[in-house]
Amino acid sequence: MNQAYAVVPVRDFENAKQRLSGILDRAQRASLARSLLSHVLRALEGSDEVVETIVVTSDEKESREFLNRFQKIRIVQETSIHGGVNSAVNDGLALTVQEIGDPKVLILPSDLPLLSTEAVVRALRLLDANDLVINPSLRKDGTNMLAFHYSKRIPFWYDHDSYQNHVREAVSKKLLFVETNWKEFSFDIDDNADLDEVTKKFGAKSFASFLSLL
Repeated sequence: MNQAYAVVPVRDFENAKQRLSGILDRAQRASLARSLLSHVLRALEGSDEVVETIVVTSDEKESREFLNRFQKIRIVQETSIHGGVNSAVNDGLALTVQEIGDPKVLILPSDLPLLSTEAVVRALRLLDANDLVINPSLRKDGTNMLAFHYSKRIPFWYDHDSYQNHVREAVSKKLLFVETNWKEFSFDIDDNADLDEVTKKFGAKSFASFLSLL
């Protein structure tokens, strides 16, 4: 079984979740971003197959201070400040090249409130019979999970109708791939409606109680 590496791009917490500025102040948005990232990292750390999660951040010092309790992570500063998700993912991916063999790679956003270790394991196991696995966002405009063998990597199209473009890349390269629509990966928090829905899913009575349940 090939070892797996996860890559999670992270923007600075103070400027995260701008679309929620109508209902959350800056401190609340930063708390939400931190809590969601912690939830994602716990799910990844629970998988024996994921040997390391590479967190690519625009603020290495801030991330290192916050994430020092996690064991299986490597925190790196993005090479192009605010260079976008594609640049950050490529920074993280470059570090897996140093490893021996053809590792599995799992790329995830930092805001998946329904993510579980079990879902991570299921996704990686699909790579035992496939070159690539893709799971779109709920609205099918973005890519919320991309898993592949390093040797079967494709160009990245994050922030540019990435789901459709990643599918096109896989088809053009004649890769054996599978599309999933698992809620653990599909559901992220982009706007007020997303936050309201996930708060209800958790049975939380307030924003503060939702954070405590993550």
